[in-house]
Amino acid sequence: MLSQAHHFDETDLSQLVIEFSDRLRRDAQLRPALDRLVGNHWAEAEGAALALLTASLLNKSLPQVDIEAVHRASQHLSLAHLQRLKDIFIESAMVCLPMDSAAQVSEIGYELTERLSEIVCASGLRRQKLTLSLRQTLASGALLNGF
Repeated sequence: MLSQAHHFDETDLSQLVIEFSDRLRRDAQLRPALDRLVGNHWAEAEGAALALLTASLLNKSLPQVDIEAVHRASQHLSLAHLQRLKDIFIESAMVCLPMDSAAQVSEIGYELTERLSEIVCASGLRRQKLTLSLRQTLASGALLNGF
């Protein structure tokens, strides 16, 4: 569970999103899948990532979560992709934030990877239920609340 004591603010999270996005764009392993998912809409993806981080970590306004985006991610990303995304997110946090803050922020990478991995490994009705559950969790800002 994420501590209520934060040593970062929305500006720090914005810098993290920029660093994460830059690293993703340069990653040869992820680029083909991200081209299919994000296309030329990086600014929108960055905005959605910042909204998610702000809601989940700072308990600010709730993000708008596109269920189709969650579904597309589960179709186009493999377990190896998800692991690489998590690694890049954590590396980005380590570059942008002090160690204690990076550790707090990294929790979201771990939790989101875990939830998306469950979806990728599931099929049929279970996959649909897990996708809807993740969407609801993200939209409520409850990703790090053990929900």
